[in-house]
This record gives sequence, structure tokens and C-alpha cells, in this order.
Amino acid sequence: MKILLNIFFISILFIGCSTQQKIVQPYQQSSFQKENKENKEKKSTTILDVFKAKKKIIILYSSNTIGHYAIEATNTSMAYMLQSNIDFEIQTIDIKDYSWESLESGFKSAQDMDGENVIALLTSQSYKDLVDVENLDQFNIYLPLIHKNNVQKIKKNIIFGGIDYEAQFNKLLLYSNKKDTELYDNSNFGFALHSKLDSMDQALLYAQTIDNFSADYGDLLIKNKSKLEQSTLFINTPIVKSSIILSQLRANDISPNRILSTQLNYTPLILSLTQAQDRENLIVASSISDIYDSLSEQVSILNSDIKYDWLNYSTLIGVDYFVNETKNTLRPVIENQVQHDIKLYKTLYHSFEEIK
Repeated sequence: MKILLNIFFISILFIGCSTQQKIVQPYQQSSFQKENKENKEKKSTTILDVFKAKKKIIILYSSNTIGHYAIEATNTSMAYMLQSNIDFEIQTIDIKDYSWESLESGFKSAQDMDGENVIALLTSQSYKDLVDVENLDQFNIYLPLIHKNNVQKIKKNIIFGGIDYEAQFNKLLLYSNKKDTELYDNSNFGFALHSKLDSMDQALLYAQTIDNFSADYGDLLIKNKSKLEQSTLFINTPIVKSSIILSQLRANDISPNRILSTQLNYTPLILSLTQAQDRENLIVASSISDIYDSLSEQVSILNSDIKYDWLNYSTLIGVDYFVNETKNTLRPVIENQVQHDIKLYKTLYHSFEEIK
């Protein structure tokens, strides 16, 4: 009986495995169908190419002028691309200086790279040479450090991302007691801030430039104690000088009513270089807005700071502008100028706190 069952299953297996061959004539497409199919394939490929197209951004700078800041700005740009999951290409052009000849050479290199979107880390002083560069109109240019109000000639292909210091002064002046004094740095930027404040503030009674000799700070402040006492003191000096001024004011028992500062001193260094008592009456303005957490974390992984570093923050805004093709997802752009909010902060022991 077992033998008969085996024969039965083997027979079924052979029957199940046998195939019936059928000759199928190849399908003949009409010429119209072939053309239609080719057009569809071509169209699909074109659409695919658009979605796969790389976002190319060129960062132009002079390492002789801004040094490691250019590296951080590049890292910030890369962090944005990585976090956004974008197929990208970032190239850098390091020029000798910001003369017309160097800028001309730099943009010729950008042209050779087939790059249209250029983030140029230039200062206001070099802008007049930039606008004279040949074939500049073929590029989309973003300037993270220059505000539109500080230049004479506006070109439609240039977007300005710089700080509006006049607007920051206007907001700080709301805290003035109409007895204003100023200490400012003896640099081009320091003189520019002084000139702007001097033209705006009718209550500015006394202004003094601060040189690089820190040993003289105490004597200078004591000599002018009667002017500084209970005044609204603007400090238009970089962080190290500002820290010395703040500590020397307290050390020499000089008590301004308030001490006001622009973006220049919105940095955690002021928290570590001074005592909390030195800055009890300090108010600092900042135009850096909060960026969503996932992007901030990605940037910090690449050792770039967008919370306090203006160049990194403004560069990020420029990358976003180029990637989203002028949709401005982080900050709006109106008439070629990025619109930055202005917030005022007081300092706590280890942090800044916004004044509402």
C-alpha cells in the first residue's frame, strides 16, 4: 500500500510540473505610441533632474581679514544643508584682500565654477569696489555684514543681511535719561557707531574715544567722573575694552544711571570677563532671533555658534534665502534687506534675560 501511495504522489508531482507552451507574438507599437512613450520618459527624466539638482553656494572671503570666522561661516552653511537633507555643494574662494582687483579675481573664479549664488563676507568699506566688478549682474549675492542703509548704490541682485545699528540705537534710547555720554573705540567701526549716535542723539553731552592702553582707563574715567555719574552711558567698544570699562567704573565708584550697548557686546564673554555687579545697569541690544532647535543642534555639532555670533547667524539666513529660492523661511527680505527683529537684554549671573 505504501508503494502505491508513493507512485500516486510522484505522478501528481510530474503532472503539476509539466507546462503547456504557448507562442506569444511580440507586441508591435505604432509610431504614435513609441513617440508618446519617449516623450513621457524624457519628461520624467527632466522632472527627476530638477529634484536631484544640487544646491551650489560659493562663500567668498579673505582669510587675511577675517581668518577663522570664514571657517565657521562655512561650517554653518554645511550644517544647514545637512539638517535640511539637501543635495548640496559648497565651495569657497579665498581672496588676498578686499581690493577691486582681488574681488574681480574672486568673482572670475566663481564664474569658472558655474556658481551663481555667492555669500560674500565683505565689510561696508569694500562695497564700493564690489559694485564695480565686471559681470556682477550674473550672480545672486548675499552680504551678511552690510546693511542697505550704509551703502550708496543698490543693485537688484544684491541682498543685504547686516545689522541696522540706527534701529538698535533708537530702541536703546528709550532707556535714556536725557543725560547721555559715550565711550567709543578708536577703530573705523567705533568711529562709525559714534558718528551714527552723534547724529541721532540730541542729548549726547559728552563723548570720548578709548585707545588701546588699558592702563589709562581708570585715570580717564576718574577725570570725567562728574560727566559720567548718573548719565546714560553708551559703550561703543568691543568686548575686551567694554569689560575693562565696566570693571573700572565700579572700581572707581562711578555710577552711571544706565549703561547701553549695541550688538557689539551681545556675547557670553561679557558674562565671564566681568562681575555681575559690574553690569547691574547694563542693557544690550541684539538682532539675532531664535532658530529652531534641530538646526541649532546641527550647527553646534560643527562647532559654529548662531546664538551669539552675528556672522554665522547672518550667513545662515543667506543660505536659507538661496536654498528656498527667495521664500525667506527664517527671516523676511523686503527691498533687498533682511528684516531683523531687535530685542533688548539685561544680564544675569550667567545668562542674558530679554526685557519684555
